[in-house]
Amino acid sequence: MPFGYFKNKGDYFEGDLDFEETPKVSLGFTYTKNFKTTRTGGQLGKPMVSAYDEDEKLSANIRTIMVDGVFKYNGWAFLGEYYDRKVDDFSVTDFSSRPDDRLIFLTMPAGTAINLQGSKMVSKKDEIVARYTQVKPHDDLAPYQYLLRTKAIGYSHYFNKHKFKIQGYLGLDDRIGNSEELDDPFENRLNGMIQIEIGI
Repeated sequence: MPFGYFKNKGDYFEGDLDFEETPKVSLGFTYTKNFKTTRTGGQLGKPMVSAYDEDEKLSANIRTIMVDGVFKYNGWAFLGEYYDRKVDDFSVTDFSSRPDDRLIFLTMPAGTAINLQGSKMVSKKDEIVARYTQVKPHDDLAPYQYLLRTKAIGYSHYFNKHKFKIQGYLGLDDRIGNSEELDDPFENRLNGMIQIEIGI
């Protein structure tokens, strides 16, 4: 944190509830690699089992890079996240007689993602927020995985900071497919949510 510590560990929360009196920044970087994982998400995710032999576990290497940052000042807060995942060295090298196993490999989540959010505390208890998120598969996986995108605006009221709050948002979602394999695309689908959180 190049400009000092956040008040009340504010780098762990999205909004600037403490109205930082000087600019505060937190930056993070993570690199992980799972060798011969048998799950679609590395340590987590569904087990990968051959479509042709339920006793054969499939495996692959997964490399993940994550970069994020938070900026807060005087009630303003900005959050940015970047994510890149690559999957390679699948345990099956010849898919000519095993097309269903190839499909397991091609549908493992891999690509890039960004999440950008800006918010403003308009009072000591009320916050407005805007968010943009995109998940984009790598080019060679695009025929098998959707490009996902969300644009949203929201409002939060904090009764007791993050221990008791109510939040809501309205968003427009895109699910874009680039092939006949992806037969349920949509654009600008409206969605909304209201939630109450207690005890965080």
